[in-house]
Amino acid sequence: MKTKTWSLTTRISHWLLAIGFTVAYITGENEWQMNYHYAFGALVGGILFFRILYGIIGPKYSNFKDFPMGISQQIDFIKNYFSKNHTYVGHNPLASLVMFSMMFLGIFTAFTGYLWATESAHFLGFTFTEEMVEEGHEIGAKLFLILVFAHLAGIFADTIFHRKTGTLGSIFTGYKNVQADASKTNAFHKIFSILWLGIPMILFYLAFGLPVNDRGNERENEEEDEWESLLYPDKNSEKSPMNLIVKLTKNRSNVDGTSLASSSRQTETNTTVNTESNSIQSYAQNSQYYTENSNDEREYYEHEEHSKHHHIKREHHDYDEDDD
Repeated sequence: MKTKTWSLTTRISHWLLAIGFTVAYITGENEWQMNYHYAFGALVGGILFFRILYGIIGPKYSNFKDFPMGISQQIDFIKNYFSKNHTYVGHNPLASLVMFSMMFLGIFTAFTGYLWATESAHFLGFTFTEEMVEEGHEIGAKLFLILVFAHLAGIFADTIFHRKTGTLGSIFTGYKNVQADASKTNAFHKIFSILWLGIPMILFYLAFGLPVNDRGNERENEEEDEWESLLYPDKNSEKSPMNLIVKLTKNRSNVDGTSLASSSRQTETNTTVNTESNSIQSYAQNSQYYTENSNDEREYYEHEEHSKHHHIKREHHDYDEDDD
């Protein structure tokens, strides 16, 4: 036997919520996608706001009165989870906690996103800093994602251990395979359903047209300025860290230059000394060569002179003999 559990509006809002959060989470990092982030974030916030109202005025199983969230009910659910006869028509105790937390956490995340997008610092007499809003929005989104995974894990486990109940299929058809009182909606619920789906769509359109602030780039510029202020606390001061670094570098260059110049001069001196030493040595060798050659030539000339003198003397002797 099947029992109607979820109304058409509940099912439509469920899937709009799933799509809206997925797109909003994906588009939250890139500036060129920020309009989509605003729009789908506003859609999520609007749907959850009316879902909370529907939890107060809604029909059976959607009303918070049918959410078994007590501690004793949680303990009983855990103890009898694997029992085939222990079934729930609406949300089980753990799913009730997850759904209830997702509603209010989603509202908080959407609200902080609205403050961030519109750069609103004041709300109902409260003042919020930019850091508070940004951190709150990011933490809320991450916690909401954790609850989404918890919800999916619960659906997966319920599909394995309680397949006959048809929990997964009920979000498509609206019916569960259990015998219980059906959920009934009246005219007021139907009128409310129009507002529930219509107003979030209007918020989606309005949020898409919000101007995208450039605070991401501004934050990067501020970080660069902070680094610059650390390096240049006073650009005209010789005691600024960067100027000290530059000065130290110049001094090191001067020292290296002086050392290089000294080394060059020393090398030049050594070269000069070596050159002079080689010149002296060469001169000495040449002098010795010339000296030796000079002695040889002198001996040669003396020998020639002696021979010539001897020849002349002999000629005179021959001449005297002829006269006789």
